[in-house]
Amino acid sequence: MINESQKYYVQIFASLVHATVRYLDLTTFGWSLKLVSAISKYFPLLEVIILQKVTVASGGVAIDNLYDSLRNALPAFQHLRTINLAHIHRGPNPISLSDLDKEFEVVSGWGDVCPSVGSCTLLSGVTWCRIPGAWFPKMQDANRFLLIEWLAVIMASGKYPDLTEHIVEVIEDDVMPPTNIQLLAQSLKLKLRSAQAVAETGSESDVGRDSDSDGEERSENDIDLDDADADEDSDGEEGDQDDADQDSDYTPDESKGDSDVEEEVSADEDQL
Repeated sequence: MINESQKYYVQIFASLVHATVRYLDLTTFGWSLKLVSAISKYFPLLEVIILQKVTVASGGVAIDNLYDSLRNALPAFQHLRTINLAHIHRGPNPISLSDLDKEFEVVSGWGDVCPSVGSCTLLSGVTWCRIPGAWFPKMQDANRFLLIEWLAVIMASGKYPDLTEHIVEVIEDDVMPPTNIQLLAQSLKLKLRSAQAVAETGSESDVGRDSDSDGEERSENDIDLDDADADEDSDGEEGDQDDADQDSDYTPDESKGDSDVEEEVSADEDQL
C-alpha cells in the first residue's frame, strides 16, 4: 500500500523504469493526480491498471478530476487493455440512469485517446466493454435490471446513436431477449412522445389564455369608447338645450321692442 503523502512512489517507479511492467495494482489512501502522471511516465508498457483507495473520510481529490487526469495520461499507453477503479471500504456506489450516462461518456472519452483499452470498471462497479463503434455495459446481476432500463431509454431517446445501433446485436439472450428490449424501448418512446405532447398542449393553453386576456382588454376598451361617445352625445344635447334657453330668454326682449315701436307710432299719429 502506498501512502500518497510520503511521495515514495516516485522513487519506487523510477527504480523500476527499466523493468517490463505489464500489470500494476496499487492501493492508496486517496486518489492522487501525481500518481497517475508518474504511472504514465514510468510504465508506458502497462496492459492493466488497477487503482484502489481505502480512505473513508470525505475530501481529497474529486473523482471527476481523477477521470480527467487519466484521460490526459492515457495517450502515453500503447498496450493498455484494462482500467479498474475501486473504493474498497465503501464498495460500489448506488447508481442511477444519469450515473450510467456519465460513466458511458467517461469511458468513451478514454477510448478515443487510447484505442487499445477494451475494458473499464468505474466506482459504480459496472464494467464497460468496448464493442465496434461504442461501449457496452456488462450485464452483471447486481445492476442487471437498471442496465436493461438504461439500454431501453437509450434506444427510445436516441441519445447515443452509435450505441443504439449495436444494442440488439450484443444483448445477451439469457438476460433479456432482444425483442423484449425493443418492445420496452418502444413503450418508453411512446411515453416520451406523450409527455412531449402534454407539454406542447400546456404551452398552447397558455397562449390561448393570453389571447383571451387580450380580447377581454379590447372589449373593455371598446366599452370605454362607447361610454365616451355617449358622454359626447349627452354634452351635445345639453349644449342644444342651452341654446334653446338662450333663444327663449331673448324672445321677450324682441316683443318689448315691438311694443315700444308701436307706442311711438301711436304717439306720432296723435300729434298729427
